[in-house]
Amino acid sequence: MVKALAACLVTAGIAACKAPHAPPHPVEQAPIGVVSAAPVPTAPAPVTHGSATTTPASDAPDPGCAVPTQCASTGTMGVFSIALERTACFGKCPTYRVTIDSRGNVKWEGFDWVDVPGVQTVFGDAKKARELAELVVMSCFFDMKDEYGGTVTDKAWANTTVSIGNRTKTVRHYLGDTESEGARTDGVCSAPSALTRIEQKIDEAANTARWVGTGGKAKNGVVSPP
Repeated sequence: MVKALAACLVTAGIAACKAPHAPPHPVEQAPIGVVSAAPVPTAPAPVTHGSATTTPASDAPDPGCAVPTQCASTGTMGVFSIALERTACFGKCPTYRVTIDSRGNVKWEGFDWVDVPGVQTVFGDAKKARELAELVVMSCFFDMKDEYGGTVTDKAWANTTVSIGNRTKTVRHYLGDTESEGARTDGVCSAPSALTRIEQKIDEAANTARWVGTGGKAKNGVVSPP
């Protein structure tokens, strides 16, 4: 009986010395229907090359390169002249200058890589000359930039000079211009399609193909029939 009582006291003392178990930490739960927001992705930083930072190119036209759709009238046509000069390139580009006056007369000046070098003057068509001048005015030529460029090297230039009344303007067009119309590259605008059309119409009105020919050298200065 005494031994049993002692055993009970020892057992009770050991149980009393043990540290009580700490209750488990409660688990936090989000309210029903609430979802934690995912991290918001950030836009990639511009790529830096050396000291320069590049940003993605935009195909959108530059408003500063746009040609007006409406332009001031030049008044009465009167006496006018329209000239186109095509310059040399790194290759065999025909180089020449052709001028059409208000009476339709055409002056050809062939320089290199044309069948007929030198100066040729032929009578033209006054009606066609006037139609060409009207196209120039309607295309807002006098509101275009003085120069249009491009990124491809070793190409020729097409320089157009128009004098109508008391207004004279020259527009230089680098034919290495391969960007979309109205784009701006290195501070220079890409040419409007209206300018290219004017250049083509000058060649057609003057029939420069009869002098350019196959783009060869002189062939005894003989002009092919128009």
